[in-house]
Amino acid sequence: MQPRSSRDQASQDSSHPEFWDARYARGETPWDFHGVPAALKAFLKTSPTGSALIPGCGSAYEVRVFDEAGWKVMAIDFSPIAVERARSQLGSLADRVVQDDSGIPLRAFSKNWNLEFYGRFIPHGEKFGKYDQQALAEIYRRNPPPPELGFAFGYWWQAERGILMLARRK
Repeated sequence: MQPRSSRDQASQDSSHPEFWDARYARGETPWDFHGVPAALKAFLKTSPTGSALIPGCGSAYEVRVFDEAGWKVMAIDFSPIAVERARSQLGSLADRVVQDDSGIPLRAFSKNWNLEFYGRFIPHGEKFGKYDQQALAEIYRRNPPPPELGFAFGYWWQAERGILMLARRK
């Protein structure tokens, strides 16, 4: 048996863009909601406008809803196929989607930002251990913890595991 190439290995590891590209190319996207949750639309109706970053945006349906609610919004994904799909469905808002695989750790935000936290932070464990964010985990361990998000958002795409970090420039 021949050893698998590093590309084959990357297509089996969700921390690599190839993992996501392979799924998008095969049309295997069970996480794709094909729209925007009603709870997010309700949240935007009652929240003051600001700036939003949508990491791991996939098809980026949320970009249009944030924009229509008056928010400045950008979306990122590290899968080139996801970025292309998002851009193609967004039309005039296509420039709001960028390809980036860096992730944005909490420490990247200077004192010039007001940060709000929602949902429940669940560390990614072994799969993403090298991206450990102890400072972020500490915020979610506060008593009381940040308010529940109320809708699925983020890597796990489950309401009880949704996480959102909202950053507004001071």
